[in-house]
Amino acid sequence: MERILKSIVKYGSRALLLALPGALLLPAAYGDPCTLQAQMTPAQRQQYEQAARTLIGEVQSGDFTGLRNDTLAAVAADFGGIERSAQALQPLIQQAGITVEDLIAFEAGGQGQGAQFFCTPTGSTMTIVLNFPSLPQGHYALAIVYATGVEKPQQISLILAQGPQGQWQLAGFFAKPLMLAGQDGVWYWKQARQYAQSHNQWAAWFYYQIAGNLVEPVNFLSSPNLDKLHDEAQKVQPSNLPGQQPTTFNE
Repeated sequence: MERILKSIVKYGSRALLLALPGALLLPAAYGDPCTLQAQMTPAQRQQYEQAARTLIGEVQSGDFTGLRNDTLAAVAADFGGIERSAQALQPLIQQAGITVEDLIAFEAGGQGQGAQFFCTPTGSTMTIVLNFPSLPQGHYALAIVYATGVEKPQQISLILAQGPQGQWQLAGFFAKPLMLAGQDGVWYWKQARQYAQSHNQWAAWFYYQIAGNLVEPVNFLSSPNLDKLHDEAQKVQPSNLPGQQPTTFNE
């Protein structure tokens, strides 16, 4: 995650805790620590990375039975959503090169209750927050994987959970584009700022939305940089966005 932060660090400043809909927002004092990739031992990094590569390999090869077998039992019991997502992703990443970009490890002590985890990179004051509305007790890791070298690069976020035999299994699967029209989220962020400076609110607003979608790997993760992006977007939000009333555009 340090690498993701560094790629957009000059655009961030303040921290904001973002949560999934219905999430329990706990005071910072009650948050639990989490471990970033650079803070792990080589052995820890290797086991998480190997688990992530195995799961992504099953998606690439179309081995969805294997993917289900490597999924935590409680999640595999309702595997339909993950399977559909993996099936849609498979042709996009079949020939992709795979990079495990970032890893975060965390431990939940509650029995299915809301949980927050706070990670601070070594030598930094920035805090990365993971926020879950419900998380059973156990050992977990978040692996953010890049699939590149293909027409439509993707970023895949995997929640890994330690199974009853100590093996690392899939507990959550999230995929989204890494780029749009050949450009990444930071590029769209820069363009949004330029539109904002020229008082083109509509263009700025939509470019900020694209930037946020590309930069934010999952919606249960927040950081000072993501907060800064959302703050900037809110400042240029047009007052006449489509909603209860239709919006008319003049060509």
